[in-house]
Amino acid sequence: MGIVVKPLPAPVVPGNTDAERFDNAVRKIFTVSKADVMKEEAKWKLAHAKKQARKTAVTSTSGKKSRKG
Repeated sequence: MGIVVKPLPAPVVPGNTDAERFDNAVRKIFTVSKADVMKEEAKWKLAHAKKQARKTAVTSTSGKKSRKG
């Protein structure tokens, strides 16, 4: 047979009701520091600016002339 691995028990989350415990667990998982958000936003802005500059450069150099027939 194979190795049997038991799953880890659920973590202890404070709260008096199921709803409070769920809310606290979600907050624990999705809470991000403002510094992390700002760093990711700066990376995105830089990448977006590079993409826009590349797009503008490609558009201006590959302009096709229309032929009237």
